[in-house]
Amino acid sequence: MIFRQNEISLGIVLPAQARIKNDFDFPQQIAIARRADQLGFAGLWVRDVPLNSDRYPDPVGHADPWVLLGMLAASTEHIALGTAAIVLPLRHPLHVAKAALTMASSSTGRFLLGLGSGDRPGEYGAFGRNYEDRKVIFQNGWEEVSAALAGQGNLSGVANEQFYLRPRTDGVTIPLLAVGSSGQSLEWIAKNAFGWMTYYRELTIQRDRIALWNKAREKVTDGFGARVVEGTAFRL
Repeated sequence: MIFRQNEISLGIVLPAQARIKNDFDFPQQIAIARRADQLGFAGLWVRDVPLNSDRYPDPVGHADPWVLLGMLAASTEHIALGTAAIVLPLRHPLHVAKAALTMASSSTGRFLLGLGSGDRPGEYGAFGRNYEDRKVIFQNGWEEVSAALAGQGNLSGVANEQFYLRPRTDGVTIPLLAVGSSGQSLEWIAKNAFGWMTYYRELTIQRDRIALWNKAREKVTDGFGARVVEGTAFRL
């Protein structure tokens, strides 16, 4: 279970492999995932890195997150599976919602959808997006994904022509997590997200950051509607 009141859960971000290897080692990572599931780890997280660049410090060629998640769902039984994060401004919201529904169904409700805006301006250009517009693109995309997952709104955008997303996950909620700030205020995140996934910082700085988050939660919710998720990366 990822979220426990006043407790810490431990997960693994894949790939968990030495950075001297440039390619994603599928047999190794699936073996790690199975072992983590057996040992009772709370979650497995995958990243969305569409393109590699010599200017980007991570040399690993990341797998497509949705393909990898499908493999993880078929290879594990209990551990939660999440994205940290899908770069929403570079993907169509309906494609993201469709993939999320498929993952929630195939993993029997173990899926968590983390969304972020990415941090590489050059990648935006490759996808025909303006990096300066990422705040608005992310916010609009979030609203569309959220509505699609809830089965709300006219997905076609055309009067008298209604489309639906399948498969539906009746009775299963897909938690939406904001990964980083994506240009949004903490109040916006607390109001719209199930939780906030932030980054590791020095303890004193992290304490202050969490205090700001708790104030934002109290301002826009009853204090229990949103949770904080903190991540610490260890390099092997």
